[in-house]
Amino acid sequence: MAAQRADVTRLLARVQQAGASNFQDDPSAKGELLHTLDVLKREIEGPAAYLSRVRQAPLLNMCQLMAIEMGLLGAIVKRKGQSVDAHTLANDINRDELLIVRIMRLLTVHGFCDETSVRQYRSNANAELLNTPGMMGATRNMVELLYPIGGKLKPLLRETKAAGQAPSDLQSPYKYTFGTSLFDYLEKDAEHKVYFDDWMSSRRAGLRREWFDLYPIESRLVAGTDQSREAVFLVDVAGGKGHDISRLNSRFPGLPGRLVVQDLPRTFENYVAPEGIEANAHDIFTKQPIEGARTYFFRSVFHDWPEFRSLDILAHTAHAMKPGYSRLLIEDLVLPDRGADMRQASLDMTMYFMPEGIERTAGQWKDLLERAGLQIIKIWSDGSGMESVIEAELEGTMRTPS
Repeated sequence: MAAQRADVTRLLARVQQAGASNFQDDPSAKGELLHTLDVLKREIEGPAAYLSRVRQAPLLNMCQLMAIEMGLLGAIVKRKGQSVDAHTLANDINRDELLIVRIMRLLTVHGFCDETSVRQYRSNANAELLNTPGMMGATRNMVELLYPIGGKLKPLLRETKAAGQAPSDLQSPYKYTFGTSLFDYLEKDAEHKVYFDDWMSSRRAGLRREWFDLYPIESRLVAGTDQSREAVFLVDVAGGKGHDISRLNSRFPGLPGRLVVQDLPRTFENYVAPEGIEANAHDIFTKQPIEGARTYFFRSVFHDWPEFRSLDILAHTAHAMKPGYSRLLIEDLVLPDRGADMRQASLDMTMYFMPEGIERTAGQWKDLLERAGLQIIKIWSDGSGMESVIEAELEGTMRTPS
């Protein structure tokens, strides 16, 4: 007990020291403070309470989904910070009052809405963000597509062990559960495809930096760019509906050359490209149709795919690149070799369970790119552990696309 008190006292001192710094402007210091607070909470809880809290975490996600689907969350948020009681909410959304109270009990204790009095609730910043299309899409996909996998893990592991093999791409948790890959599933399920696209489009919510805040685009790319009208300055590969490339265009109006966003044909159905942006339907596992562009940009693409699939994407890209001119930019996570934080470790396992992908360390990125005939010039990181831009160029002999 004395040792535990000493640990708590030491951790409190570290929190006070970190809190006195300007941590909001220093991603590394902010990450260290959050990590220390997590450790402090575990020390105070003790193992039994900590394990109980972790075990019950899925209940929060399910209550979030219920609040979204029942219209409960929207009914609270639309009042713009005004308190509302459970009876009024029950009448508004035609749901059982007691069930509303039970759901809100868990949501408020986790900071999603404030409990202003007995059976009275008020929205807050967390509730307002959760009520956006992107966050609702994320919640729906995580609960409806990830949780069923948990019920299949035991038979999957038993079968692969009996066969003397580890789960592979052909026997991934997602394919084992749903009978197809995540992206093939989404192409056939229009509802979840919308949820997924909304989720991906909103992933920068709350992040203050864009990739071009981190990476010096003017000195690294604009300088030396082909100035002819038909030249392509940047191809946003698998760029969804062009949110990233549109923000780039807004920040740097008048960039030399064309700006092109590529994605699957379904993404561009009933789609109007943002001003200054061209849409080009393209499957990343086929030949890259735009050759000799200044920049091929991939944001959060390669972590979706295992090694052999990532190599195919890179091979098609490398064969389209112009030696000595084209650059490959990858905005993605770069894991530390040790000491990954909760977000990094969780995202890596999300990639394993859902799209069969992986988050990579700097060494793994180097190996992957070199196998595709590319070399890393520099990795630009913001210190948060979540934002990095990898700059690469052609090197040596390129592998032939499969």
